[in-house]
Amino acid sequence: MPEYLSDAWIEAMNRAVADDPALRAATADITLIVQQTVTPSDGSDVDAGPGTRTWYVRLDHGTNTVVSGAHPAPDVTFRCDRDTALAIAGGHESAQIAFMAGRLRLGGDSRALIAHQGCLTALAAISARTHDATAPAS
Repeated sequence: MPEYLSDAWIEAMNRAVADDPALRAATADITLIVQQTVTPSDGSDVDAGPGTRTWYVRLDHGTNTVVSGAHPAPDVTFRCDRDTALAIAGGHESAQIAFMAGRLRLGGDSRALIAHQGCLTALAAISARTHDATAPAS
């Protein structure tokens, strides 16, 4: 199974996002770039340092992809440390709680989050399924 945030995990997310019929339907009439950066949990909040991973989801009129790296002009950005990302992805903490506690930071057009809440909910469900499918057995 691919390790969370590895290249193989990005590919698994890409396949899941591209193949999901609910997400295709939810994004049929929109274009939205959502970028996430996960930094090390040691407090070194650096963009290009070791342990930092950035990727973005392009939602584009039903053609949806996940791409490793930073987009030059994302609509919405999320940023958190690895421990927070793992807690959210594993369903141990909600993104809302992490945001309110200051562990998940939002950038870009926050109105896009409200306007495209259905798409983002579908995307979160895909992410959770991918996490569950790629997480090591306990």
